[in-house]
Amino acid sequence: MSSAYSGPYKSRLFNFLVNNYQQFTDACDRTWRNIRYATSTATQILLYPIYLILQNTPLINLKLPTSKIPSLPSEQTTANHNPQPQPSSPPTILLSIVQHYRRN
Repeated sequence: MSSAYSGPYKSRLFNFLVNNYQQFTDACDRTWRNIRYATSTATQILLYPIYLILQNTPLINLKLPTSKIPSLPSEQTTANHNPQPQPSSPPTILLSIVQHYRRN
């Protein structure tokens, strides 16, 4: 004798509700995926011409603001502040640079 119930429950009402709920959630998921795909595609289609215009427009007058980055002291500046002879080895050069910045 075969079972008359084909589902997780013995009640036909519960099986009907479960099947309809699963179909509803699947339809909602499918609809949400379609909406995301459509908005993504439409956004790309609408923004692509703007991207092409910006890529092909020369940016001659547009310059990024430069921040003042402290540079190493020039030879003339170190000669004015430091009357010692010019160091010849890298550790003494580094020491003279540190001393220069320590004074300022």
